[in-house]
Amino acid sequence: MRGAPPASPRPRPARRPAPRIAAATTACALLASLMSAAPVTASEAPTSGPPDALADGFRPLAVFDDYANGSLRSQGPWHVNTPGAPDGAVVSEEAPASLSGKALSVLLSERPDPVRYRGNAYAELGDLALEPDATGTVFWEFVADDLAATGLNIGLSANPTPGLGADTTGNPYDLDDFGPHVTLDERGLVARDGDAEQPLDTEVADGERYGVWMVVDNAADTYRVHVAVAGGDPEPARGPDGDTEFAFRTAGDAALPTFLLLNDADEPPSGDTHLDNIHLAPDTDSTANPAPEYAEVVDFEAYEEAALDGQDGWRADADVRVVADPTRPSEDGRVVEMTGDGLAADRAVPEIADGATGTLFFRMHRDAALDTSLGLTEVDAPSTFDDMRAQANSQNSNALNFRDGDSFAEAGTWPSDAWQCVWMVVDNDADTVRAYSRGGPHRTTTRLPVGEETEFALRRSVEEGLDRFFALNGANSAGRLLVDDLAVDQHSANLRVPSGNAGDCEVVDDGEGPVETPIPETPLPSGVTLQVEELTRLPETDGEGGARINFVSEVPGPDGGSGRLAVPDLNGPLYLVDEETGEATEYLNAWDEFPDFVIRPSLGTGLGFVAFHPGFADNGRFYTVHTEAGQALETRTPTHEPPGDTRVHGVVTEWTADDPGADVFSGDRREVLRIGYSRFLHGMQQIGFDPTTAPGDPDHGLLYVASGDGDEVPNFSPNPLDPDQPQGKVLRIDPEGDDGPGGAYGIPAGNPFVDDPEALGEVYGLGMRNPHRFTWDPEDGRMFVGMIGEQSIDSVYELRPGDDFGWNEREGGFRFDRSDPSNVYPLPEDDAEYGYTYPVVSLGRNSGVSLVGGFVPRGGPYPALEGRYLFGDIVSGEIRFADTAEMVQGGERAPFYEVALVDEAGQPTDMRELAGRSRVDLRFGQDAEGGLYVLSKANGRVWRITAATEE
Repeated sequence: MRGAPPASPRPRPARRPAPRIAAATTACALLASLMSAAPVTASEAPTSGPPDALADGFRPLAVFDDYANGSLRSQGPWHVNTPGAPDGAVVSEEAPASLSGKALSVLLSERPDPVRYRGNAYAELGDLALEPDATGTVFWEFVADDLAATGLNIGLSANPTPGLGADTTGNPYDLDDFGPHVTLDERGLVARDGDAEQPLDTEVADGERYGVWMVVDNAADTYRVHVAVAGGDPEPARGPDGDTEFAFRTAGDAALPTFLLLNDADEPPSGDTHLDNIHLAPDTDSTANPAPEYAEVVDFEAYEEAALDGQDGWRADADVRVVADPTRPSEDGRVVEMTGDGLAADRAVPEIADGATGTLFFRMHRDAALDTSLGLTEVDAPSTFDDMRAQANSQNSNALNFRDGDSFAEAGTWPSDAWQCVWMVVDNDADTVRAYSRGGPHRTTTRLPVGEETEFALRRSVEEGLDRFFALNGANSAGRLLVDDLAVDQHSANLRVPSGNAGDCEVVDDGEGPVETPIPETPLPSGVTLQVEELTRLPETDGEGGARINFVSEVPGPDGGSGRLAVPDLNGPLYLVDEETGEATEYLNAWDEFPDFVIRPSLGTGLGFVAFHPGFADNGRFYTVHTEAGQALETRTPTHEPPGDTRVHGVVTEWTADDPGADVFSGDRREVLRIGYSRFLHGMQQIGFDPTTAPGDPDHGLLYVASGDGDEVPNFSPNPLDPDQPQGKVLRIDPEGDDGPGGAYGIPAGNPFVDDPEALGEVYGLGMRNPHRFTWDPEDGRMFVGMIGEQSIDSVYELRPGDDFGWNEREGGFRFDRSDPSNVYPLPEDDAEYGYTYPVVSLGRNSGVSLVGGFVPRGGPYPALEGRYLFGDIVSGEIRFADTAEMVQGGERAPFYEVALVDEAGQPTDMRELAGRSRVDLRFGQDAEGGLYVLSKANGRVWRITAATEE
């Protein structure tokens, strides 16, 4: 067998008495050991282990390691703002290494301008709530990346549904929702004391980890604060006058049922903050530390450069040595070296007791192939592989294996010439191990195997504590093994890097990790300038001085155009705007027509689109998209079987006007299509008819429907790739037909899946996340779809019948990993076998936040834009273009170019200045003559592009 021990027991050196195992009562001992670069020994540390959180009354609210990467929305007890810019409260494994694995990251720095309400969140405490007469404690850890740019309020609230500013509670953002709370800003930690603020005497530094205990007397409406640095001893925090007791911001007689995070809304911050290990003791006044802490860290720095045997309780073969770290010769570090067949070393470590869950951490390095195992055992004098219990292993390959009962299971890779960190979280009740790694192929702390929730069985079940580290080389181990930073947490799943330095875990680019900058291209200069003038400002409908307009198109007239522009407001009205004067008339209002009409939680909800039948001037037919919820979820049946967790319906309605030339609608309507979506984001988007067709063409009068996936992080469904589901598709239907479901529409005979019994005949293209906008090139009829991506890439695709864009296995020409939505990965070698279609234009986050598609001007009033696909960035309002001649399906990504703006007077401007806000919410429109318009969705303003020039 590979890895077998020597045939006969090897002689062992004489043992000195094993030392009493040191276990740090508090992380202060751990910090001291790290700062002094000395191993923790019996003479240096107290003998009691870290506190058992349950014994001290603490129970976890959120530890985050088992949460999915991405938005905190709908995970555990959490509530956050609506998707998009106001969100920003995410679970991230990119958290500082001093925290334990994943953390709640309030990500504000990734936006070019601060966004109001971004990153706000609250958690329902449930049975962890502090009752009206209780004294309890809330504990959390935090790391602030840039304290000077931070403005985060943290505390408890008596409001069970506090407003976050852009959420769905209907409650307003109000700092007075806080009872006890502290503020983290450029002053450090500041305690709210009734109407006053008390800067605390704790010095807070960027990048450092702190623990905070807020001891709350809910009967007296007062609280105290204790703070510890990097897991050290908690110290009372005092105000400028020495005060340690502070009054609630808002007093009352109610329970405190929510943990609340609110960023400063008056001066929105831009610094990132990371929180972890949020615990509550709802009826206990305690400064015990419930967070994971290593009871012992052995870093070998104070060891002699000599044989390991006999040093600090180690038993080892003579050739196992302590050496200067050969991988970092410029640093004064020491590590253990094991080079040779059959070498072994073991040492007593703090016990992970029977029935407990604890963690073993170590760093390992190899320079060549090794046959070696490292792990834990209960055997006092282990000598063979059979003595292993929790066991990591390599067998002369780059595979990293873990013992799983009576065999090994490959869990990951172990590249050579890099320090790789390994965590073994041992459940000594269930006799299982969860494996994690950082470094090597993993930039962040990653559960192994990647994307799985594997529990490895111990090599042999035990009914006693695991209290000895054991390393053993097999009979054919030629390479050099280095080991460092051995650490044990007796009570917790602890995914901290003991030193707090992520650089201790060295990343190797094996070509399979995430792509750091998937789209390096940025906009090129072009010399194109657009001149704009304001056409209209539509009435306020949102209660904040604006409207939510989404599109501009021209109402068809008998001879083409009618001089009337149609502008839907997501808040309900459909306006007709005079093309010359800008005068607006309300044509109809969805609130008057649909009892279950909804416009919250904003973004895509409401009256989204209008599309006029090519024959509208004669037949009076046009189509709208709107959203419904409430009773509609129970009383109305979607056209196709909806997801089990449907929260909203997208509805296509056909309207028939009695008089197509009237300024106010009268006539009939009927429902054409209804689709259920799991989430409010990425629902039904644009609808439209191909304007390049003429009567008699096969595509004439067929309605295209862009249907989003209805998903949001971390809830990814298989629907986009399933041709038998309507989500994540572009659909094509015939409103005048009757062979579709319920006879409400027809299915065009030319649709690509019409003869496939396992697909919906309506499907025209699939594999889409959010097909936000589409258009056609009037010259050759090619259809372009603008797609908003997840975190990394936005793209424009050329869509042909049956194309599959690959979401959520692909994003923008890269592999997408649903367990790591913040990144994209290289395509696999067999990618061609999947038949996915990739973008003709792609933008990374270095070029914007969210792409909005536009139009391809041809033969109209803008020669400088001839044959150029105009698009932009929703948030910044920056306008770009790409040449359609370079937008070739299957070819290289087309370059894209900057566009400058000037106002009516010819003075340079930009969309932020025009819109009067940092988030422009850019949209485009076009009239029958090819005239172009730009819109600010959020404030109801429309500008006409009056000229386009090119230097």
